[in-house]
Amino acid sequence: MVFQFLVSRASCPQEGSVHAAEMAATRKNWRTQRPRAPSGRIPFKSPLILADKMWSANREIVVFLRTNSDRTHARIVWYRAFIDTSYQDSDAMSTVQTLEVPGYQVVEFLGSGARSTIWRVRDRSGSQEFALKRVVKRHVSDYRFLEQAINEYEVGSKLDHPVIRRIYRIRRLKRWLRLREVHLLMEFCEGKTVQSARPQSLPEVIRIFTQVGEAMAYMNSRGYVHADMKPNNIIVAPDGMVKIIDLGQSCPIGTVKQRIQGTPDYIAPEQVHRRPLDARTDVFNFAASLYWTLTGKAIPTLLPKKGGYQLMTDSSIVPPDALNPEVPASVGKLVTDCLKINPAHRPVAVTDVVARMNLISHALKIA
Repeated sequence: MVFQFLVSRASCPQEGSVHAAEMAATRKNWRTQRPRAPSGRIPFKSPLILADKMWSANREIVVFLRTNSDRTHARIVWYRAFIDTSYQDSDAMSTVQTLEVPGYQVVEFLGSGARSTIWRVRDRSGSQEFALKRVVKRHVSDYRFLEQAINEYEVGSKLDHPVIRRIYRIRRLKRWLRLREVHLLMEFCEGKTVQSARPQSLPEVIRIFTQVGEAMAYMNSRGYVHADMKPNNIIVAPDGMVKIIDLGQSCPIGTVKQRIQGTPDYIAPEQVHRRPLDARTDVFNFAASLYWTLTGKAIPTLLPKKGGYQLMTDSSIVPPDALNPEVPASVGKLVTDCLKINPAHRPVAVTDVVARMNLISHALKIA
């Protein structure tokens, strides 16, 4: 359990010490990053105090500033409090069981990712539910995860499409004046990912990916590429509603990333080579996701899961209709056209891909 708070320095006649003389709760398990002074006192040289493993029943901690000549009571003027059992194991985010967020009631833990956890929360002032993504910096190398969360907010807050998950608020939490956490308040999307519940019928696959393609085309029209489309970033609700999630790697069209970013089974060649990204990058990621959904197999990419690099040619990709006889040749041709190594040989925009999918649906009489 972790609390961080700012204590008012108040009026101390001399350099004194902070003493945990009284707290609302009976448990007084107190530890700080500062060396402990004699008699359980903590040297007070800065108004910023970081206390770990402190608990308070009403989420308010009372600290007393004491000196020999005067007893000045200083109530906390600002605090940040949360309870999170993931701190029991800094690398095992999946062990989290509970979280407390001021202003919201936590309903349930939904899942975890790279340095992040997702929670279902409810606004205490109403009945509206949200998804809360909490990203924590635990090591110096983790700062990129905070950057991705901030980027997700900056891109997502500018988009308004029914198939793209909405992002409402961002909350930046600092410790010792350094950014340590980012909270994103997002639209709660009920359902399962395409990765976890792969659709089996061709009409359903076409329906889902037509909506995904339309949403990606909308992003491109707003000047952004998603840059990380994959089955795990597509949620299908029980009523059939489709949602694209995770905009952490999205970026303005023309961006050259400082490092290789993408998912190995779906990454485009230009992402591996760190070249400018555009709508044709989304075309490749989209088609790679569609390929997996149709066949259950991933395409060979320049960045295999086992690490390193591998050679890739247009002929190294087996058409999906050769792996799944239920896939029409027209669909197979569309997918392979989108997976060309050279971006110049792919469809120019996702809108072109959607148009071809609509023609295929009409020819196959798919509603």
